[in-house]
Amino acid sequence: MKQLIWTLTISFFIISCSCDREETCPNSKRPTDANFIAYITRTVVDDELLTNYRTEKIVTDSFVTYSDVFFEPLDTTAESYEWQVGTEAKPRTGKRIKVGFSSSVVPSSPIKVTCIAKKKPDNKCFPNDNGIDSITKFIYFFDYKKEQYKPPIFGKYYGYDNKDTSIKYTIEIFYKSPYNIRIRNICRECETPEDAGIYQIIGSKFYGISYLGGQDSQYKEYPELGTSFNNNCWFWQFNRSYGRLSNEGKEIYIEYEYRNYRQIEIRPDGSKYFKYFKTIFKGTKIN
Repeated sequence: MKQLIWTLTISFFIISCSCDREETCPNSKRPTDANFIAYITRTVVDDELLTNYRTEKIVTDSFVTYSDVFFEPLDTTAESYEWQVGTEAKPRTGKRIKVGFSSSVVPSSPIKVTCIAKKKPDNKCFPNDNGIDSITKFIYFFDYKKEQYKPPIFGKYYGYDNKDTSIKYTIEIFYKSPYNIRIRNICRECETPEDAGIYQIIGSKFYGISYLGGQDSQYKEYPELGTSFNNNCWFWQFNRSYGRLSNEGKEIYIEYEYRNYRQIEIRPDGSKYFKYFKTIFKGTKIN
């Protein structure tokens, strides 16, 4: 009888410990605290009044030379983070770091980045836990200065925009000179079409179109705005434009916003400013 009671007591203790562990240790596997992302940032304007700015992360493993790349852990609960970037003699520290990569980066050579995260060991749930995790990833670079730099998004596209889908035209994204990537004929309504500049290309995507164009021989006065212009008929909202490939690189989608320096509109707050437009171009690659 005593043996039976002793057996039941031990069984109850084991079951109690097992239930307690399941409640306090719901995950059977300890999370990888050192896992991290690499990204660049761009500023985005969310409203037509151009007053609400926010920073957007562009997460990728491929960058162009002269990029400022951020590294950030997915789990921010560790007590310390150490970063070994390439062959740097001294590891960097901090929850998030920014590294500026110059033209000395060899585009054909990936750079090794290791994150080491340290936190208090959780020996209750994981008896062998030493509180240290590490993960190594590689990032890659492309050089805008090289004419052989040809990302997938380069080429000509035949399509239409949302203003009139019956009108078809061709645009082109191409390399013009060092650090000068251009997009041609993107706005068919421009009075004197010129090539616009593209800020950043990452593989099958681009971010940022910048353009000031449409030259007139004389200044035009806008007394209601207290200004005048002679060569800025169109202004592309630099941080409110992007493009991406789809359908295995056969199609392109481009969204951009601009203000027409020849038309005035009344904004939601009652003030007057140059008229705002948002355009979407869809096309098929033709070369």
